[in-house]
Amino acid sequence: MTQHRLIHNMDALANLLCGLIAALFLSATFWDDARRRNLRGPALILEVFGVVALVNQFMTDALRLHWTGVANRIFAGSLTLWLLLVALHLRRVAAESPKSAYFPGVHDDVAHRFTTLSRL
Repeated sequence: MTQHRLIHNMDALANLLCGLIAALFLSATFWDDARRRNLRGPALILEVFGVVALVNQFMTDALRLHWTGVANRIFAGSLTLWLLLVALHLRRVAAESPKSAYFPGVHDDVAHRFTTLSRL
């Protein structure tokens, strides 16, 4: 194995593991907010699939099987699907919620200006 490939593999592993851990922690906190409570089940299911895909990736690599690249794409795809699911749900929740719900204690006009600037 070349040094370039080793660095690439270690970097990819670190990035994907951090993404998986962050998604697991975030999925667990969805119970705290009533607006995100119905997202917790599907998000956790996708994350369990992500853990299984990670184990599958390690097993295919350790056993020197030929579909290691496919296992990697399945693992990365599970994380991407989780991000898409959460982003679409949060976008729907944001559209249904009043602007002041995101900025407690802040006047609606200030909250509107901030959200308008963040869209630029």
